[in-house]
Amino acid sequence: MLFRSSTEISELYNQTTPTFTIGAEQSLGVSTTLNSPIDAYNSTSSSILFNWTSIPNQVNLTNTTLYVWYSNNTFYNSYLTFLSGNLNVTTTKTETLQNGNYIWNAETCGVGVSCSFATNRTLSIDIPKIGRAHV
Repeated sequence: MLFRSSTEISELYNQTTPTFTIGAEQSLGVSTTLNSPIDAYNSTSSSILFNWTSIPNQVNLTNTTLYVWYSNNTFYNSYLTFLSGNLNVTTTKTETLQNGNYIWNAETCGVGVSCSFATNRTLSIDIPKIGRAHV
């Protein structure tokens, strides 16, 4: 099982750690597919449903983690889910986000192998301001 500190997450995202390239890393043992939201998603709601699939290509799954960053590369949040077995697993997580731009990705880990990220996706939240009607 792999746990990452916020410093490691930031280094991974900013590609300062030479052994990882977020958005391109795919282990032969496992892979990750992002299902929704689509890349460059625009929402007028603060509630975002993230959906991704962890795929055990050659080994059993151990865990998956959702990562969300602000668009300025600052870490926002992560969500770890423990997995087991050799079947595809689709995971969902709803996050409440404020107005702004975000980057998201998910990582899948398997028994005895490196972990796998998909390609980063972006999304923006623009909640309309509701004004009062003048009488």
